[in-house]
This record gives sequence, structure tokens and C-alpha cells, in this order.
Amino acid sequence: MARAVSAAPGPAEAYKTVLPVLHSELPSSVARLWLREIGGERIVCVDWLWSEARFRAAAESPFGIVSGPGEGLAGTCWVSGQVMSLALGERPDLFPNLDILEQAGIETVIAVPLTGVVETIGVLTLYFAAGQASPAEPDQLALLGAAVGAVIEAKQRDAAAREQLRRDQLLLDATSAVAAAGGYQETLRMLAASSVPGLADLCLIDLVTTDGRLERLAAVHADPSQASLVAELKNYYSPAIGSAHPAGQVTLTGDSTWSASMSDEFLHDTTQDERHYEIVQALGFTSYLSVPLRADDEVLGALTLISAGSGRVFTEQDVTTGERLAEQVAGTIARARDLELAQQRSAEVSARQQALLELGTELNGARVVEDALRALLGSPVCSMGATLGRIALLDESRDLLHVTFGGEVPPELASRYHVIGLDSPIPIVDVVKHGRPMLVADTARLPRRYRTLTSDTSRYVRGVALEPLRAADGTVLGAVGLSWPEPRALSPSEIELLGAVGSAMSRAVARILVAQREHEVAASLQERLLALETGSPTAVVSGIYRPSGRVMQVGGDWYTARVLDADQRIGVSVGDVVGHGLDAVATMSQLRSALEAAALAESDPAGVLALLDRYAQGVPGASCATAAYARVDASCGRVHYACAGHPYPLLLTPDREPRFLTDGRSAPLGIGPGETPGTTGEAGLPPGSLLILYSDGLIERHGESLSAGFDRLAAAAAGCRQLATQAVCAQLVNVLEAVEPGYLDDVVVVALRPVGTTSDCHVDCVPADFGQIPFARHRLRTWMGDLGLSQAQGYDLLLAAGEAVNNAIEHASGRDPRRFVAIEAFADERRVEVSVTDTGRWSKDSTISRRSDERGRGLSLIHGLSDSVDTVRGPLGTRVTMTFLRRPLESEALAHASGVSSS
Repeated sequence: MARAVSAAPGPAEAYKTVLPVLHSELPSSVARLWLREIGGERIVCVDWLWSEARFRAAAESPFGIVSGPGEGLAGTCWVSGQVMSLALGERPDLFPNLDILEQAGIETVIAVPLTGVVETIGVLTLYFAAGQASPAEPDQLALLGAAVGAVIEAKQRDAAAREQLRRDQLLLDATSAVAAAGGYQETLRMLAASSVPGLADLCLIDLVTTDGRLERLAAVHADPSQASLVAELKNYYSPAIGSAHPAGQVTLTGDSTWSASMSDEFLHDTTQDERHYEIVQALGFTSYLSVPLRADDEVLGALTLISAGSGRVFTEQDVTTGERLAEQVAGTIARARDLELAQQRSAEVSARQQALLELGTELNGARVVEDALRALLGSPVCSMGATLGRIALLDESRDLLHVTFGGEVPPELASRYHVIGLDSPIPIVDVVKHGRPMLVADTARLPRRYRTLTSDTSRYVRGVALEPLRAADGTVLGAVGLSWPEPRALSPSEIELLGAVGSAMSRAVARILVAQREHEVAASLQERLLALETGSPTAVVSGIYRPSGRVMQVGGDWYTARVLDADQRIGVSVGDVVGHGLDAVATMSQLRSALEAAALAESDPAGVLALLDRYAQGVPGASCATAAYARVDASCGRVHYACAGHPYPLLLTPDREPRFLTDGRSAPLGIGPGETPGTTGEAGLPPGSLLILYSDGLIERHGESLSAGFDRLAAAAAGCRQLATQAVCAQLVNVLEAVEPGYLDDVVVVALRPVGTTSDCHVDCVPADFGQIPFARHRLRTWMGDLGLSQAQGYDLLLAAGEAVNNAIEHASGRDPRRFVAIEAFADERRVEVSVTDTGRWSKDSTISRRSDERGRGLSLIHGLSDSVDTVRGPLGTRVTMTFLRRPLESEALAHASGVSSS
């Protein structure tokens, strides 16, 4: 028998050889072979044989019965190491299937230990029915067991050696494949690919990310047809550290885990949703092994091997193999990861350096703070994806911050926080006061002292980064801020980038401020000389002065506006002295003052210019100066005008196309008496009209006829019919500058609208006195009555306009009745637009430093009631334009019937 068993090529064949040979030599009804698991503490029934069909019931217990030491007959024989021969009823406790054996007619059972060189490796149990031949002597059976045991043990050792050799070769192949990989991701893919099918059917690799998550970076199945399911596992079902999933446990504890089986309950516990469960069921998960990938006591992640379709069962020996594999490749993975991260960081540094260079180039071309902010937000890298930006700069008094906004900023916030006092509880104020950056990952966690700000901004701002702006000597100029609509924590590299951005912005802002101050020297001097006295309830007058593109180059253009008499007639003028520089300014100042004096002494415009001409004869540098002067009598709807060599005034009336006023012409000033005396022109100026006076710099272009400039001005003015007077001046200057960017000569524009009402236009002008608001509201309501607005929309419009007038009186005009607030409203089929314009500068009273629970709600009302709000601030005042889209009365009635009000 031993010779027959030893002839078998391997342990499996030896198992199959034992029982038939044994049955031929020792006939028995049934025989069973139990073998001890290698390195284990149990024996397993690996095979059986029965001789006759009537004994088949004796073998009906499941294949693969397991017994521990001292359990049942086989376990007891294993522990004792002695042949045991028992009558069936002698020790019933050793036969858990006693009833089956009795039914089969079994009478005697013999257990023979299979002894190896060192220990018992298994047990052979023989079952005899009544009347069968007596078995051999116990000594003979013991010798038989020793012989068979020795052969099987040798076969097992040979098989284990071959299996170990196979595992070693797999480890070597895997290590070689990983070493040959070209990058971090490739390393992981090669490791997973080299693990199947030799070690498992499916290999999953999960690595710990820098932010403490597990990310599945590789998943490979031995069967290519399962690729789509495996891809789902990889892309959508990364486990969480500490979860019930084996990889989650391994990365938490650093200890390997395995199981020979995977119950349905286990699969439910380790899958994330129903689809995840369907995938593992479809792949046929039955056994798993998960080991940590560890380098220098750091758990990098987990390598998980799964039996999915082959029937493979993982054992403790597989755990050792898996750990050896993980140990051999973890260092390679760590090095590949570190190299790739270093390359990634290097690429990011290079990208940031390039972005900073590009930002610097953009900033070098910035002429105003708005340009600098636009350049920053236009760089996705330097702005770190911020949606809102702002630059806050200290004014000359260094107790106010003037804020410029850019990006996705709600108009109400821009209106509310454009001027901030240094006593305001606002983060950007603290950055300026203390000269230190501030990072706010979530504004919801700011201290209570900032609660008013967070209440105002929580819908738009959650993450904030603020950096101080400094001059070359270190003096704090202000601060730059970036904001995100969601909470945002900056990484160390982003914090470093923020500092570099702050330095670049500091240099740009410092340069812009120096240039602006130089330009403001000229502009301030000009503005002080050109201040408009527009304090009249009969007309709205606005002016604009645009210096030429040459820095520190003052010019000789002027404008005036002054109430002439008790009848509230207004005199307006525009003039131009030849040349630039201080001499031209001095000449301009003299001529301007002389014109205003002449206007008070003479009512006829031609007579005013005649007096001015006589005066100019004795003023050095006045020769060839030009002037246009108009006397506006809004109460009777007339304008009288005269021009001394100056471009024609432009008039827009409700019933005609724009036309130039070509009468009242005379020669330029200071060149001697003309051949004929000057005359005065006259034109109607009904409500809804617009009178425009300007200097020749607005229309003249090199190499172009003057008529082309006139045509261009008339076309541009035609689009200004429904713009507020202040907006008309800005629109004309901007539109005509686009033809040839950067005016080569100074430009002045004055626009005047008479107070009055037409079907689509309402113009009013009231002193900065709260007592005037009811009268202004009544006049506006009367005009609105003919527009066909619903009661609710009319109420919204009146309330918003009233709040805007109230703010202009209180914050910009200081309740000074000598100042006036203009109301200009326009209507067409689609909308109603109301502009409220003041002539002052808003103070910090408009910000939260002076707000209380009862106050500070005007801006919220204005923005809440209007469909859109546009706020424009300049040196001569602020204009708030509110737009209301006209809604059909039926929809308005339906809204009110549903209990919804537009207010």
C-alpha cells in the first residue's frame, strides 16, 4: 500500500490512492481520511470511500467535516497517537452521526493515526459491518499508518516547497514589475496587475491621500470581461478609513486582516449602497486578504486580494505572502509617490511663478485700481479661483478706507461698503490697522464683533483671504481681499502664493497711486477752478473734465454754471484757451472769472462775449481763445446762446433729432474787433430737452474733418436721451474716446436738463432738505399716474426713490439746503428708470460704524425693491440709478391675489 501511495505524483493524488488500496487490503464498508491542516490546529475529512450501495447512507455527512483536538473519534485518535478500535455502542460520545451508522449496520470502527516524522499528520477511520472479516492487528495498523503518514507528509512537504517556490517567484515578478514602472500611478497599476491571477482573482489598492482620505488608485481582475464592474469599484467606491471594509480597517490599525469566507451579512456591511452590493455579488466575492502598505512606520494604504470566481480560499500562509509582497513594494511606492508629488509641486511652483510673471505684466499696464483688481481676478492661479475681490485704500486723512470691488459682487454690498471708517468692526479694517494678513476659512465662525458684516455677506462670502498692501518704505496703504462663496481653507503653498500676490499688488497699487496723485494735481486744480454752482430748482446741470493723456499736464479748458437772478435763470459756459501748462491755466482762470462777472452785468449772451472779448485784448495768452455761453430760462422753456469761435452747442428736444445750434457766431476772443458785431441765437428748451456744451477736444481727431467729429457726437448724443445728466457727460466722453484711445487734448462737457415732465421723462431738482421730500414724491407720483403702472409697482418705485433721495440728503449733502439733489426718471415700454444724483461725497456714516438696528436699511430697500441698481461715484457727486421692469397689470394682480407683493 505504501508503495502505491508513494508512486502518486503529489499529495492530492496520494489522498485518492490511499482509500482504494486500503479497501482492497482491508475490506471495509466505509473509510475516511482526515488530514491536519499545515500549521493548523484542526483535522479535515478530505476524502471517503464506500464499498456497497447499502452503506451509502454512512457517508451522507457533508464533505469537509472539521474536527479539533479531542473532538469525535478522529480528534481523539489524533491527540492520543494510538490505534483505537471500538464497538459502535462502546463510546457513543465519539460518534455525532451514530444514528446514521446504526442504520447502515456498522458494528466496529477503527481509527488509525497517520504519523509523520515529528507529529501526527492525520487519522484514517475504518467502518466495518457485522459479519465482515476481522481487521489486522493494532501493531500492523500502526505500522501501516506510519508508512502512509510518512509518504503523505513527504508529499505535503514537496507540495509546500513547490507552492513556496511559486509564491517566491510571484513576489519576485511583482517586485520586478513595480521596479520597472515609470511613475506613481503606473507603479500601483503594475503591482495590481502582477498580483492576479497568481495571488488572487481581484487586486485592489487604496492609498491614503494628503487630506486623510482613502483613494482607490488601482483595481485589476484576472478576467478582462469583468473590467466594467471593476472600473465601477475603482472610480466610485473607495472605502473610508476606519470603515468596516477590510482596507478601512487595515489603514486604521496597521494590521493585516483576512477571512476564508465572506458571508452575505459581511458583504452588506462592507458595501456603500445597493449598487455596490450588486457589483460584489456579480463578481462572486468569497474570500479576502488585506495587508497594509507600510514605509518607515507610515501606513501608505492597503493591498486587498479577493477570491472572486476561482473558489480560492485564503489561509494564514497567504497572509504571510501578502505581507512580504507589501513589504517589498511599499518602499518603492513611497519613493515613486514622493517623486511624483515633488514633480507635481515643482510643476505647481513653475505654474505659479509663470502666473505671477503674467500678473506682473498685466499690473504694469494698470492705470487705475480697477485695472489691477481686474488683472488679479483674471488670473485663475493667482486669485486661487476667488469669485470676488476688493482693494481697500486709506484716504489722505488715514481714517477712512475707500473700497474698490471686482468680480461677482452684489450691488448692495458694493454700495454699502464703498467707504469704511477705521472704527468699523470689519476684517479688512483690522488687516489695515495691524498690517497683518487674515485668513478666514469660514465667515460663519468669525467672532461676534463681526456679526453685522457676516449677516450682510453670508449669502455671498464664506471663505476670505486678506493681505495688507504696503508702500516701498513699509507703510500700509490698504489691503487686498479675495473671497469665495463656500468655506475655503488655504494650503501652505496657497498662503505663500497669497503673500507673493500681495507684494505684486502692493507695487502696482503704489505706482498707480503715485501716478494718480500726479494726475490729480492737475485735475484737482482744474476741478477747483471749474466747480459748478448748480444750486437751482429749475434745471439739472452736470459737467465732466477729462485731462489729456499726458501726466501732470494741466490745460486751458473750462466750464461754468451759475444762477443769474431771482428768476432762477442759469448761465452756462464752456471755453478753451490755446496751449497747456500753468500759463494756460492762469489765462483760463482770468477769462472764466471775467465771463462770470460779465454774465452778471449783461443779460444778452452776445453782449457777455463782447465784454469778455474786450477783456481778453489785454490778457497775455488769451488770443484765439474760444467760448460758448448760454442763458437758460427754464421757466419759459427758452435758451439764448452765443459762440466766439467755439464748436456749436448741441440740442436734443423730445420732438426732433439732435441738432447743432449754429446761430450766434463771432470770432475767437482776443484777436481784435470783428467786422460785424456778434449776435445771439435762440432756441426752445421744453421739458425733456437736453443741452450739451463741450470743448473741441471731444470731437477733433488727427487727419479727420471736423464734420466727421460733429456727426459722431450727434450719433452718440442720440443714445443719451434717457440717461441722467451726469451719465450723459460720462457716456459722451467714453464713447468718443473709443475712436482714438487717450484724448490728446483736454475735454470738458456740460449737460443741462430743464426741470419738467413729459410722457416719458420727469426731471426734478430739490434742496437737500428732508422737508422737500414729500413735494418731490408728489410730483413723481403724478408723473407715474400716466404710465399705467400697478399700484404695487408704483409703491415700490416711490419707496426706493424716496430712500435714495433720503440717503443723498443725509450722507452726501449733509442736509445742507444750499446743495441740491436731482431726480431724473425715464420710461419706455419695457422699464422705468429713476436716477438720483447728489453733488457731495459720502462719508463713513453709510457703513456699519454708525448703523443701528433701526437704521442702515435704506440700501437694502433700494436693492430689494428694484430689479437692478447701478451706483456711480465721482469727484463731483454720486448717482444711484434704479431700474424697474414693467409688469403687465394682470400678472401684478395675480401676484397680489396670491399674497405676494413685489415689496
